[in-house]
Amino acid sequence: MIRRRPLLAATVAAASMLAFVAGPSGADETTITVTIAGGNLTIDAPATVTGSGGINSTVVVDVPTVAIDDGRGSLLGWTATASATDLTTGGGDEVGETILATTLLWGTDSITPAEGQTAISLPAGGSLGVSSVIAVGAPLVSPGEFTVDGAITVPVPLNARAGEYTGTLTTTIS
Repeated sequence: MIRRRPLLAATVAAASMLAFVAGPSGADETTITVTIAGGNLTIDAPATVTGSGGINSTVVVDVPTVAIDDGRGSLLGWTATASATDLTTGGGDEVGETILATTLLWGTDSITPAEGQTAISLPAGGSLGVSSVIAVGAPLVSPGEFTVDGAITVPVPLNARAGEYTGTLTTTIS
């Protein structure tokens, strides 16, 4: 008579060892996908600002709440600038009906970061006849939302005609 029990026990033990060494009998893989929505770098200025004064005076026009939002997630930083056109009465090219943009001066009063954001320093401002820096967000510390409050100083010339002068303030961010 042949004894098969020890052989059977050895075979079962070997198979168990092989299953243990080979790992689990089934596996599956799952791809992980995370979508990060990127934002934009935007600037939003008031639609209209006004001031008034007399001939041979200085008019200060407040420009409140220029909103800057850096939602790009890039930490690259940004520069906000402003420029303006000449202020004119629209009455023609007669002397005294234009206040030159080169005489308009921007001054930044404050830059307020959103809660949890890093404050940034105030730039010097300058003539609105060319692009004048109104705010700078430094790389690595300036993502998020900021509010810039400023003012435009308008020197009214001695030969200015009475009337309403209009022009355009353009704010840009890059």
